[in-house]
Amino acid sequence: MPQDARRFQQKEDLLECIACVNAVNQQGNHVMWDDHLVAATQRTDPMQKMQNSDAPRDERGANASGPAQGSGVLAPPGLGAARSRANGKLECATLQVAPNPEVLRPATTAESPWLSASIITAVVLFIAREVWTTMRDNKRRRQTTLALKVLLAEETEKNYWAFKRTFAVLEGIRDLDSSMDRTAGAWVDRSGTMHATFTPVGESEPHASLALFPYATARYERLADKVAEFDRELFGSVQAFYHEVAKWKHELAILERYLSGQDDGPFADRAATQAFLADLCAEETQRDENFKLFHKRLVAIELKPRVR
Repeated sequence: MPQDARRFQQKEDLLECIACVNAVNQQGNHVMWDDHLVAATQRTDPMQKMQNSDAPRDERGANASGPAQGSGVLAPPGLGAARSRANGKLECATLQVAPNPEVLRPATTAESPWLSASIITAVVLFIAREVWTTMRDNKRRRQTTLALKVLLAEETEKNYWAFKRTFAVLEGIRDLDSSMDRTAGAWVDRSGTMHATFTPVGESEPHASLALFPYATARYERLADKVAEFDRELFGSVQAFYHEVAKWKHELAILERYLSGQDDGPFADRAATQAFLADLCAEETQRDENFKLFHKRLVAIELKPRVR
């Protein structure tokens, strides 16, 4: 009878261990025996005590027919120890639980398609925003540059009219050398505009009167930094042209002082100033070409003087 009870108990314990091992495999953890076995508390029932006392022992005090230490038999998780019966003696072993690499492995793109879709969507949105921003900035740059060109072209047309009037007066001064029957003079109207006059000798009333208009540079001075910001190549052309305009403004100032008779100009006498002004007529063709090229660079249309 004791032998049958012992077999029944061993079978029950074996079924319990198998069930626990199956539960461990379902959870995805690897459970291993520790290399050191610890003696467990014996059962309290008399039958178990009798079975334990009858079991033979080896030299180390362990059951002769029991499992070897560190045998690597699987034990269930969460129990802290597993029972291993041999000839009625109960022994337990501490457990070491190793993570299952299949469970802890990070999810890949194939396993998480939403992650891939989110990344692709973010990249597409970023690229679309950058393209839209670039297109918007380019459009703004083109519109601003066009507006700057139109404003400078209008100022160029005004300066072209001033250029034409100035050289008309210079031609009259040049003709004074060939015909000594006229004198040059000037008068100023209520708006402050100076008019050059040519009066025949012996007469009090002039036969011709030509208005002189100043060269305008206000728009260039106000918009130069904007031109440099939006179109550096255009700024180079604008700067070079207005350097010439500054020189023409200085020559116009000399002409006005000569006509008013208040100053003989930078030369020693009035005759030298008159000769200097007459020589400027030779530059009319070149300056006219410079005006037309610069105006075409701005708006690509034919230059016409803007009458003031």
